[in-house]
Amino acid sequence: TTLGYGAQLLRPGEATRPKRETASTLYCVLAGRGETEVAGQTFAWAENDIFVVPGHLWRHHLNADPDNAAVLYSVSDAPLLRKIGHYRAQGRTAAGDVVALD
Repeated sequence: TTLGYGAQLLRPGEATRPKRETASTLYCVLAGRGETEVAGQTFAWAENDIFVVPGHLWRHHLNADPDNAAVLYSVSDAPLLRKIGHYRAQGRTAAGDVVALD
């Protein structure tokens, strides 16, 4: 009840919009290759890599493979932060505006 688990499919060449949240997230790359920008720094990843995004840093993912999907498995402490009233999330629209999420 204190950790959340998820999986994210990134289609070939797909990029996510920027997001930040108070929760920290551990990612395990189940398939594919790509990169994640965290707080303005880009990190490349490939199958079986593991990386962590600390809380409240802007991040977005890019599937760098034009032919194959990528899958990121995630573990987050968001459920715990929700329970104690400390979870917040923000995203950026296509125009660059910051909006509240969740």
